[in-house]
Amino acid sequence: MNNNFKKNTIWNMIGTGINAFASLIFMIIVTRINGVYDAGTFTFAFTSATLFNIIGIYAGRIYQVTDTRKISNKEYIVNRTITCVIMMGMIIVFLAIKEYEKYKIITILLLGSLKMFEAFCEVIYGFFQRAELLYKVGISLTVKNIVGLIAFFIVDFYTKNMILAIGCFILIYLLVMFIYDFRESDFKSKVKGKTDWGNVIYILKNGFPIFCQSFLNVYLINASKYAIDNIMTDNYQTIFGIIVMPATMMLLITQFMVHPFLNIITNYVKKNDYISLNKLLFKITLIIVAFGIISIILAYFIGIYILELIYGISLIEYNFSLSVILFGAIFSAITSVYLTALIAMRKNIVQMVGYIFVSLFAIFSSNYLVKKFEIMGASVNYAITMLICCLVFVCVYIFCSKKVSKGKKLLGK
Repeated sequence: MNNNFKKNTIWNMIGTGINAFASLIFMIIVTRINGVYDAGTFTFAFTSATLFNIIGIYAGRIYQVTDTRKISNKEYIVNRTITCVIMMGMIIVFLAIKEYEKYKIITILLLGSLKMFEAFCEVIYGFFQRAELLYKVGISLTVKNIVGLIAFFIVDFYTKNMILAIGCFILIYLLVMFIYDFRESDFKSKVKGKTDWGNVIYILKNGFPIFCQSFLNVYLINASKYAIDNIMTDNYQTIFGIIVMPATMMLLITQFMVHPFLNIITNYVKKNDYISLNKLLFKITLIIVAFGIISIILAYFIGIYILELIYGISLIEYNFSLSVILFGAIFSAITSVYLTALIAMRKNIVQMVGYIFVSLFAIFSSNYLVKKFEIMGASVNYAITMLICCLVFVCVYIFCSKKVSKGKKLLGK
């Protein structure tokens, strides 16, 4: 165990936790200061930027950190630069097709730019992690989000200009990136030398299944928001964004719950010990179900009042919708557990096929249900989509684990 293990663990938890909760704080600030319509615009823009961010990240930091091909740092930087350019290009194409009003276009472009910088920083964070300096990632995320959110609040509070506030947050992010990230990672030395374009293409080719899974996963979680954007006004985007936030928090807690078991799950897979792995996954599933049921009960009786207090708007008519969403979140959390096992088993292509199947369902169901039942339809769509996703991937895991345990090679290896 390296000397930085404790420091890495603590700072990584602090940094990733603050980074995850930043969207919640953004929503509270904008709803309170700018109102539900601007908050709706922000919610949709942030959701879209997060989806496009997957293009920028592409294969992700895990792929970079677990690299066994000895691809150079510069080649990872070149690859990430290419994916970030493609990301911004896709945002521009998306905006050209949708033809939004100017205010919404600028908001999406700004948040898209922020997420592009986040995607590029992920490759720098990969350098830190490979060098056992994960605590520097935590410090970077903490400073960027805390200072950035303070600046965002001050500017938005005094100017009531959400676009200007987002611009200030981006400025803070860039300052920390240049002053801390680049300096601490010795970025200049990493861009020297020749580029093997074969390796750059290799990352694009082999990282595609991982990218596809991540992209479709984010789309599935937010399919209802895109249906609301097509059918309803931005104020409803705010309402749905608020009542779906507790589900996001539940998924975050699940991730913290699963992370300590990652090495155990990987070891069970390496040892082909699927009896022990199945027992572990079942225990985690039971904990999630118990936690989910308690969350639904609490949400039904007091959850909506807490959200009203935080955001300062009336939400009582959406109390049942909140419960429906949390019901779906239980299945989403269970799905993440079995996906972790499938990733450890390296069944990437099988996962991609499963995501495509569920996404096709979500495209049609989301628009139909939102058009017919509005916010309740969006909530039901979220719950049904997460349920189907859970059933698909639990079945995929059972099928793959049986095949692998019998020593048979399956597509997706």
